[in-house]
Amino acid sequence: MGPPKVEILSASKQPFTEETDVMKRDEERMFQASMTRHEHELLKTPLSLAWFVRDVNVTPFAISKNRTLVNRGSLIWNAPAGSLSTGLKLIEFEVSHLNSTAARRDLTFIKVEEPCLIAVINGGSETLVSARGHIDINGGDSIDPGIGGARSSGMKFNWTCFDGGSLVPIYNDTRAIVVPSELSKRTAS
Repeated sequence: MGPPKVEILSASKQPFTEETDVMKRDEERMFQASMTRHEHELLKTPLSLAWFVRDVNVTPFAISKNRTLVNRGSLIWNAPAGSLSTGLKLIEFEVSHLNSTAARRDLTFIKVEEPCLIAVINGGSETLVSARGHIDINGGDSIDPGIGGARSSGMKFNWTCFDGGSLVPIYNDTRAIVVPSELSKRTAS
């Protein structure tokens, strides 16, 4: 009797569809599998459970022969933040009887992207000053999580400011929100 049937609980079984699962490199992700074992197999040979990751080349399509063992002995793998490099990955779950070459596998694909930049404006993003007033804007605490903890290292900033124009009140419950018109936007670098 072979290993039990296995399935990764994921909707993203195909690499080039709109449903391909996407995660940012700085996110954690939990992968979970299920297995169906018949009652008469419950007390027989112990099972080996393993999670593997392979790189996938998109053009031309090729799945790496090298697979990296990332977790053993569990139906769940919690991929820590930063543990997967960017690109398309094949996540593979494998079950086999101990000391046996026979195995059952299931797989899914995930696209790993660079994390989003985190923009931080010291003093807040909403400041009102008079028409001739002076304002200092500092984005030096902005972060690129893809390069670690270095704050604003190598970043360039583009600032957008509203300067007058027609202000339109929008009433939301009991308070008014003033929204500048599109014509009043100005951009500075």
